[in-house]
Amino acid sequence: MDVVPRNILERIYSIIVLLFAMVAFSSIVGTVTSSMTIIRSMKNDRQKQFWLLRRFLKQKNVSMDLTVRMTRFLDHQQVKQQKLIQVGKVVFLQQLSDQLARELAFEMFEPLLHQHPFFRFLSHEMKAVAARICQMALKLMQVATDDTVFNVGEEANKAFVIKSGDFVYTHISEGILEPAPKEKEWLAEVAIWTRWRYRGKLAALRPGELLQVEAARYAEAMSIHPKPVALGRVYGHKLVTLVNCQPPSLRTDVLRDDEFYNSAVFTVGKRASAMDAKFDVWDEENDEDGEEEEDKTAAEHLNGTDADEDAASEGGKAKRRAKEEDAQSPRTWTRSPFASSPWGMLCSRRFFAGVCFHPCTSEQVHVQQAGPRSGSASLW
Repeated sequence: MDVVPRNILERIYSIIVLLFAMVAFSSIVGTVTSSMTIIRSMKNDRQKQFWLLRRFLKQKNVSMDLTVRMTRFLDHQQVKQQKLIQVGKVVFLQQLSDQLARELAFEMFEPLLHQHPFFRFLSHEMKAVAARICQMALKLMQVATDDTVFNVGEEANKAFVIKSGDFVYTHISEGILEPAPKEKEWLAEVAIWTRWRYRGKLAALRPGELLQVEAARYAEAMSIHPKPVALGRVYGHKLVTLVNCQPPSLRTDVLRDDEFYNSAVFTVGKRASAMDAKFDVWDEENDEDGEEEEDKTAAEHLNGTDADEDAASEGGKAKRRAKEEDAQSPRTWTRSPFASSPWGMLCSRRFFAGVCFHPCTSEQVHVQQAGPRSGSASLW
């Protein structure tokens, strides 16, 4: 049975519904058509770029093997970029404050670095330092099939963390590492703490991503405060000691010693607790001394025992005594409460200390360090 409007109101309602349906349907059709046009345009641009690439490689007489590798890698990257939004495409990220940018970098990279015990300790105990490391020292690196990440004997100024992909590590004397490096595993970590040359070759079996940890920037990020400087010095010294105890032929870029990591982080934790305790004790003693001195000054003022001339004389003597103490003290800021604290006294020391032997030449070298105030990396 047909349903038809029977009065003027029903006719008006029917007309409104039909108009709304027509507008909605037209909008949907227009949106779908526009999306298909954009996709077709992107596909045409992609095909055009690949055509230009093949033409360029042909004009330059590039070998077929390299041409195929480049084409496969770029095709893989195009598919990946369509699925993931790249950081460079989000313009608003460039307008973030420094603190928000650090926190964003920490949220992005911390799950990848969390497997390392020392970084996990930093993330829990000193999140600000870990965030600075994520922002300053880390950089993503794309690799294609058969790419060589590093080779035997090359000077190492960065460590690597595997994010994705399949890799094979070949040691200079031990051959292919089994099992192969896996995701979230650290490679060439020693390069962060001392002068180092790679002891093997790392190659990619398929396209993947690596996280680079730049040694100089890592030291600069750790130098934000004397406490991470001191704790990094403790961990770096233990790591260098472990490497020095190994025969030169067995030194490797891949450390798989859970017992060492647990012991080293335990020592770092004890040192951190000791530093906190010493700082608290110093703070309490300093407050008590300050209160006693204030009480004494107030009592003398109330009793009226200090004449103006005597006060001036005593003040001059106190200043001379302070200058003599400053001259004899090895600290830089003797008058500063922070400088005379256990943490402050570490400010004048260098970042890391310790000696190791070069893995290839067996020459004596020293652990990498950075001035805590200058933020620049150097070698002793």
